[in-house]
Amino acid sequence: MSVRNITIFLCIMFGAVMGLVFVVAFGKIQHLSYDGALAEMWFMIPVMAFMGWFTGIVFVKRGVVDINSRGDYPAYVLSNLYQCPFYFNGIFCASREGLLQALKVSDIDEQIRLCSLLGYEAQQVGQNYNGWKENQLLHLQGEVYKRNSEKYQHLLKRIFDSENMSLDVVAALLSTHNKKLIHSIGKSDITDTVLTEQEFCLLMTGVRTQLKEKGLAYIG
Repeated sequence: MSVRNITIFLCIMFGAVMGLVFVVAFGKIQHLSYDGALAEMWFMIPVMAFMGWFTGIVFVKRGVVDINSRGDYPAYVLSNLYQCPFYFNGIFCASREGLLQALKVSDIDEQIRLCSLLGYEAQQVGQNYNGWKENQLLHLQGEVYKRNSEKYQHLLKRIFDSENMSLDVVAALLSTHNKKLIHSIGKSDITDTVLTEQEFCLLMTGVRTQLKEKGLAYIG
């Protein structure tokens, strides 16, 4: 369960407990048994649980940015599916998702094709190349990378260099200020994905730090 979902769950549970406390207090004030108080005021428990849910949502949105292509600004701009054309090793990439999916195949021509696809299409086409999970090997222009290796981590850092980010992505990243970046729909098992939630958020946070060190700031 992601940090976001855990936070919201805890807020819901706290709200439900407070609703139960209200019922017990009501029973004592009205000199009713617990069952009697519950029969009259049972609705306070779901009402308080709902208020806990709402509070959790507000709290999460204020302190955390959950990167998601279907989210609000700046979350969707920071998604790998967002259209942000750049060149990597001389290959045109329409989005970071296309480049990441291209790592699954060894054929260079197919890599070039995948890189040229927009986010959603690249994501869908890439599902046809999940055979890499068997040997945990990824590829780029003839180079082979073991998924769990420093060499591969270095490649990811190059992919997520600020030079490969368009101005609107840079602006969106700076607009998050010091908020925690999460990716609740991401995967955490490195053997099951070319980029885990933890890797993604660490890389994006690192880029944000580098941008700030260069003196850049969000103006909006």
